[in-house]
Amino acid sequence: MSKKNTNRRAGIFLIFLVAFSAFSPLISTTSATGVIELSLSEQHVLMSPGTTTNLTLTIHNNDSQINDYTVELNPNYNSAWNLSIVDSNIEDVLPTFSSSTTIVVTLNSLALLSDQT
Repeated sequence: MSKKNTNRRAGIFLIFLVAFSAFSPLISTTSATGVIELSLSEQHVLMSPGTTTNLTLTIHNNDSQINDYTVELNPNYNSAWNLSIVDSNIEDVLPTFSSSTTIVVTLNSLALLSDQT
């Protein structure tokens, strides 16, 4: 095999590699497992009666479009707990980006050990 043929093959291979590299970002093989992903700053919080703590709720937008979210609390929690959301409307979360809000948790000063949840 001559050196000229080897250089030509190497050149063709290099052109193919450059073309493949240029178009590979346009070919997406990944997919999101869900439209949104939720995470809390703390999974477990140890609190004494009469204390307050803040939790950060992060919403990650796995969708392919800009989304707005409304955060609501389940009203069936124990009355010894006072939960409030600082900003319940989260708007204009870009695809693959995250936005956060704060949840303020207060445990009543008269709470009992049985008031865990």
